Order: sequence, then structure tokens, then C-alpha cells
Amino acid sequence: MSPLDAVLDELVERIVTAVVARLEGNGGSRPPAEPDHLLTLEEAARRLGVSTGWLRRHARGLPFSRKLSHRVVRFSSTGIAKWLSRTGSGVLRGPEKPRPASTIRGRGPRQDPP
Repeated sequence: MSPLDAVLDELVERIVTAVVARLEGNGGSRPPAEPDHLLTLEEAARRLGVSTGWLRRHARGLPFSRKLSHRVVRFSSTGIAKWLSRTGSGVLRGPEKPRPASTIRGRGPRQDPP
């Protein structure tokens, strides 16, 4: 076997591996641990810890919302989990990330009178 044959065999193995990974549909990665479920407005609001009104108003800008029809919007459970796991999602703030004090004069945090 010549060195050229060895190189060609290696190349064929790499091509076959790449084609099989593409044909599997998920790039050869493992399937997700939990299947994705579409949540109703109430379920998603409960999971996010926000009101249903807030979620309805902001649904268009959230990456995990899915519009099924003119009136029906659902929310991806795995999308919500990924969004919440990111640091600094920017919209929801927990007690560890309070809103900054106002920069408008006289509008800082309220203080109790002495």
C-alpha cells in the first residue's frame, strides 16, 4: 500500500463520517434530554415569574415565542430554559440584579424620613 492510498483511505473515512452526521439531522449530536413542549401563556408566565399581561406585551421580542395563528401564541419550554440560563438576559432581573438607581435629580431610591 502506497502512502497515497493511505491518505485517500483517511480522506474517504472523514467524508463518510461527515455525510453520516449530516444525514442524521442533528449534526451527530445527542438528542435533547427533554423534548420541547409548547406552553400556554399562563404556564410560561408562571415559569418566568411574570404576569400574563407582561408576557403578552413582550411576546413578539422574545426568542422562545411561537405564533401558531392570528390569536394563538405558545412558548417553547426548552427555549425558556435556555433563555433563563443565559447570564444577563436583559429583561428579567432577579433580586441579585436590582434596577440601577435613577439618574434624574431627586428621583433616586426612596429613603425613610429621619
